[in-house]
Amino acid sequence: MALQDLDERLGLHRSGDGLVPDDQQQHPAQAQVLGEPLVLPNGRLQRRVRQPRGDIEDELVAAVLRRRNDEWCARLRTLAAAASTPEDQLLAIFDLLGQEFSDPSYRGSDLVNVAAEYPDPDHPVRVAIRDHKREILRYLAELATAAEEADPEKVAATVLTLADGAACVRVSVGDQGAAALAREAASRLLAHR
Repeated sequence: MALQDLDERLGLHRSGDGLVPDDQQQHPAQAQVLGEPLVLPNGRLQRRVRQPRGDIEDELVAAVLRRRNDEWCARLRTLAAAASTPEDQLLAIFDLLGQEFSDPSYRGSDLVNVAAEYPDPDHPVRVAIRDHKREILRYLAELATAAEEADPEKVAATVLTLADGAACVRVSVGDQGAAALAREAASRLLAHR
């Protein structure tokens, strides 16, 4: 099912603030989707998504997460393409996180926050989240290969682990500099290979 078809099926329309129900066009930041609160200011999930009660809600959450993945990965690719060295391209993920962390309203990764609500690893929402992480790993491995790393998959996993750890520190401790610290750690690890 195409995202636009799903949007129409659920009575949603696109706005500058993301997906909102047709009957809530005046208040796009707070959307009620089939009785479940889903906050979408500036196109980002900001509140816990409660366990959906049916397939249509599952489709909606998975579709939103896939869209977030596409947007986030496009931003990462743009930053990496602008980097001057292969190592800086690989470390661009921390630059992207640094941009996100500087926003005082940052509440963590939409995908990680939503994952806690869906414990079944085979649930469509968890599959969308897993696909997102796998796409990042593949891209980081490509960058590690271009940087002539001996074990690109291991380097990609290490960089992603540090990036995810930085996101946890930003949320739990409130440290806006967590991305810079993780970038420095990743750079040191790469230098010692």
